[in-house]
Amino acid sequence: FTFVRDIGYGTEGTVSRWENRTAGQVVALKVPRTPDRSKDLLAEIVALKKVPPHENITNFLTYILQHEPVGPALVFELAQWGDVSKFRRTFLRYVDKVPEMTLWKFLVDMSLALDWLHNQMGEGHIHGDLKPENILVFSPPGWKGAHDKLPTLPTFKISDIARMKPASANIKYHGTYEFGPPLKERERKQTPAADVWAIGASLQNFALGVMPVKNKDEYIKEKEEEGGYVPTLEDLRTEKWRKIIPHQYRPINMSEDYQRYNMNIEPTAPYSFDLQRWYERLYAEDISKRASSKWLVKKYVPYAEVKI
Repeated sequence: FTFVRDIGYGTEGTVSRWENRTAGQVVALKVPRTPDRSKDLLAEIVALKKVPPHENITNFLTYILQHEPVGPALVFELAQWGDVSKFRRTFLRYVDKVPEMTLWKFLVDMSLALDWLHNQMGEGHIHGDLKPENILVFSPPGWKGAHDKLPTLPTFKISDIARMKPASANIKYHGTYEFGPPLKERERKQTPAADVWAIGASLQNFALGVMPVKNKDEYIKEKEEEGGYVPTLEDLRTEKWRKIIPHQYRPINMSEDYQRYNMNIEPTAPYSFDLQRWYERLYAEDISKRASSKWLVKKYVPYAEVKI
């Protein structure tokens, strides 16, 4: 295999594209971002070995412990369209918004992937760090579109399961703050419901292009009214403040005027009420009312597959 180019990076590792042109093979290679991150990738190898293959979980091919200059190296199938954030940016070069059918398909694939982790692996597991950057986008089987034409119904696959833990583990949420559950929920033992919330937050970001937290200018204004220390925009980029800035649920079927003047976001043509009613079930603050992955597979997936 020959190195082609770097294609992404995260907290723990960097990912690059490698090709074997003779064999016609292309893979993604993930290595530690710094030597002290080797332990994180070793933990990811352990986690990956627990997950049986599933069409909506990125296929782990092999690993190389003695990789130079720093190891281990993890080898995965390559996502043709990158992660969800990159896929959205690419889509918006050609259209005004992500097609609604793409969002229906996104939620179908994520429902199936979560059900696999939560309910179909013996002891249930929690991914613990779902967000657009940890969901990869693949061309659907048999797709013959031109290289510059994006698939409306791609295959979405969960990736980066280094933080995956058994649902029985007595730990709190420790994933990316902006996509984590409500602050009070983070104070309690983590449950699979945190993954469902993260899919709702990711869908909001995919559809509307905004982070699923309170608008920073609005948050600063609230702090001014409360008195005391008022954070700056620079403060809000630090871990201390990212931990505590509240989430923000935003409907995806509101008019453009409502989005602009009431939600204070750059407007997107509204999505259907039909999609909205399923989306809002992911966002129930009361865990007992939030959709579970088992419920989504039983109720949502058959309904959505007919629409798609």
